[in-house]
Amino acid sequence: MNYKHISKVFICIQSIVLIETTFGFELTTNGSSFVMKLQTNRELQPLIVGGEDAIDGEFPYHVSFQRVSSHICGASIISPQWLVTAAHCIQGWTANVFSIRYNSIFHEMGGHVVQVLEVVTHPAYSEATFDNDIALIKTITPIDFSTTNAKPIALPKQNSDITATEMVTITGWGFTKQEGQLSPILQKITIPVVDRNVCKQTFKFYNEITNNMICAGLAQGGLDSCQGDSGGPAVWKGTLVGVVSWGFGQTCAQPGYYGVYTRIANYIDWIRIKTFL
Repeated sequence: MNYKHISKVFICIQSIVLIETTFGFELTTNGSSFVMKLQTNRELQPLIVGGEDAIDGEFPYHVSFQRVSSHICGASIISPQWLVTAAHCIQGWTANVFSIRYNSIFHEMGGHVVQVLEVVTHPAYSEATFDNDIALIKTITPIDFSTTNAKPIALPKQNSDITATEMVTITGWGFTKQEGQLSPILQKITIPVVDRNVCKQTFKFYNEITNNMICAGLAQGGLDSCQGDSGGPAVWKGTLVGVVSWGFGQTCAQPGYYGVYTRIANYIDWIRIKTFL
C-alpha cells in the first residue's frame, strides 16, 4: 500500500537502507541515520498482516516490482509485456531503475527477472490524496507464459463496481506486523469489501475516499495490507478489481480502519489506450 498513508517503500543497496517515512526519507547507513524531507505529507503504509503463505503457482499474475534489484511494491500481469501497479510506486523514478521478478513466491530469489522498458503514471494521479493511484509497467522482453506458472489476470468492465461484503483476495510480500520486515514468501488474505459511504465516514477527518477507490477489511482489524504491499492486486472471482494504495497511519490492521485500493474498473479505457490491449 502506499504504505498506507505513508508510502513506505524501502530499498537496500549494499549497506544503505532508504525508508520513506511520514516525514520524508530516512537514510540509514553504518548505524547512523538522518531524515530528508521529500514530498511526503501523509502517513501511508501497506503489507499483509494476518495472512498465510501462498502456494507456488497459486497467484501466477502477481510479481515483485523492484527498484535497483530490491522489492518495493507488487504488480499484476495483464499481458505478455504489460503490468498494473500503483502510481506512488513509480513516482519520481525513470524506467531504467526498475525490474520485475515473476514466477516465484519469493521476492529475492527464483523465477525470472525482466527489466522494465517504460512506466506510465496516470496523468491525474494526486500525491496529496492518492486519487488515481494507478500506473502501467512495460517490460523490455515478454513474460514467458509457455514454460512458467506466470499468467495474466482478467480486467473488469469499464465503470463496473464491486458490491460491499463481496470477498477479495489480497497478496503481497509486505510487512506482517508493525515495524516488521518484508515477508520472504508471498502472503495472502481474503477480506470483505466495505461500503464506500461507510469508508468515507471512517476517513472523513483524514483523507477523501473518492469513487476511484475501494475499501476492504474488517472493522475489528487483524487482516490488512501494509508496507511493501503497495501496487499489489485485490482480486475478486479471478478479476483484478483493485490495486493496494493506502491506509491509516503508521500501523496496519487497526480496528476501525480499512485498507484503500484503487478501483481498476474506472481505468479500463485508459489502460486499453495506453497498452493497445
